[in-house]
Parts: sequence; C-alpha cells; structure tokens
Amino acid sequence: MLRGRVAKGALAGLIASLVPLVINYSARHMGWSELVWADFAAAFALGRRATSILEHVYTMGVVFWWLLLLGVVFALLLARLPHENHLLVGWLYSTLIWFASYTMGVVLHSPQIGPIGLNTALTHFTAASSWGIALPLALNWLYARCAT
Repeated sequence: MLRGRVAKGALAGLIASLVPLVINYSARHMGWSELVWADFAAAFALGRRATSILEHVYTMGVVFWWLLLLGVVFALLLARLPHENHLLVGWLYSTLIWFASYTMGVVLHSPQIGPIGLNTALTHFTAASSWGIALPLALNWLYARCAT
C-alpha cells in the first residue's frame, strides 16, 4: 500500500510517462519526429547520443527518473493549491517544463541535439501535454485506490 504524497507522486509520474513514451516512439517510427526524449537525456547524461542498447536503456531510465521526480514535485505542489482544475494545472505544469527544457537546450547550444524541426517540437509538445493530463489522473486514481 502506498502511503504519502511522495510515493504516490513518484508512481503517478511513472504511470503517466507511458503515454508520452508511446507518442514519442510512434512519431519517430512514422518519420514524423527526429528525436525522442531519451535523445535529450543522452545529450545531458552522456554528452552525446546513445549508440548502444545499454546506453538507450540507460537514457530511458534517466527519462523515467526525471518524470518520477517531476511527479513527486507535482504531488507536493498540488497539495498547496486549491482542489480545482487539476487537469489544467497538470497541463500547465508539463508544458512549462517542456518549454524550460527546450529553452535550456537552445541556451546551452547542445550540438548533440542540433536544430529541432517543427514536427519534433509539436510531437514533444503533444507528449508533454499528454503527460501533464495523465499525471493528475494517475495521482487521483492512486489517492482513490490507496488510503493515505
């Protein structure tokens, strides 16, 4: 049984991460997007793109860890806000993080990522939006299923 906001936020972040994972890799497979979130994680964690299966697994782990951590922050933040519009708050939270992450890549001039095309940016915005909507849904589901 999960107890506390931190545990529920962590699990909600992981549960919600499945939706953008499908969006990112589906878009790449269909040729719509050149990069997935794990490519950004590889640029920051490895200093380059992942080249082996082990490196891909590692960078996906970094993405999951990051979304888990952001789920914890969201759960703690949500406890301080009025109990209204959780979906809107989740969407705003996720798109703010998406924008900050993209801005950081531009400001740091990451050569591993390079210029990002419109299709990739739209795919990542959609993935971030889906995570931001899935996160409060998963968190509310966990609160309903597990006593605090």
